Amino acid sequence: VCFGDQGKLRRRSPTLKMGPFSDAKRASAHFHAPVILKQCFGFDYRSMAVFRIAMSSLILVDLWLRSYWIHDHYSNLGVWPVSNAVQEIRYSFSFHFVSGSYWFQAFLMCVAAFCALCTLVGWHWRFFAVMNWLMMSSIQNRNQWLLDGGDEFIRMFTFWAMFLPLSE
Repeated sequence: VCFGDQGKLRRRSPTLKMGPFSDAKRASAHFHAPVILKQCFGFDYRSMAVFRIAMSSLILVDLWLRSYWIHDHYSNLGVWPVSNAVQEIRYSFSFHFVSGSYWFQAFLMCVAAFCALCTLVGWHWRFFAVMNWLMMSSIQNRNQWLLDGGDEFIRMFTFWAMFLPLSE
C-alpha cells in the first residue's frame, strides 16, 4: 500500500515483491555493485582534510606544551644530556642528537612547528607529512623517558598521513 501523487491510497501490483531478498533488489544490486562498494568503503576527501587539520593542530599543541621544557628535557643543561642519550639509545635516529644547545633544540622545535603549519594549510602537504613524521620521531627519540601513549598516537598518525590523500 502506498500513497499516490494526490495523497490517495492505492495498492501496489502483486507481481512486484519489495522484500529485502526480492528479485528486484538482487537485480538492482547486481548492476550497481561498484556504486554500493564505493558508498560502503569510499570516503569523502573533505574528511581527509579535516583529519589533516586535526592532526596538524594536535602536533602544534604538542610542540607548544613541549616548548616549556626545552631547557630541562632537551638541552645538555637538563636531566638527559645528548652524550648520555647517544650512549644509551644506540639505534634511534634524532636530529636532536646533533647538538645539545638550547638554541639548537628551540630551532628544531620551530622547524617542526613550521612543518605542522604547512600541513595545516595544505601547502605541499605530502612533503610536509613526511617532515612531520621525521620531526616528531626525532623529538620523541631525543628523550624517550618522557613518552606516553599519546606520543605513540601522534607518531602513528603522522606515519599513516604520508600515504593518505589529505588534500585532493
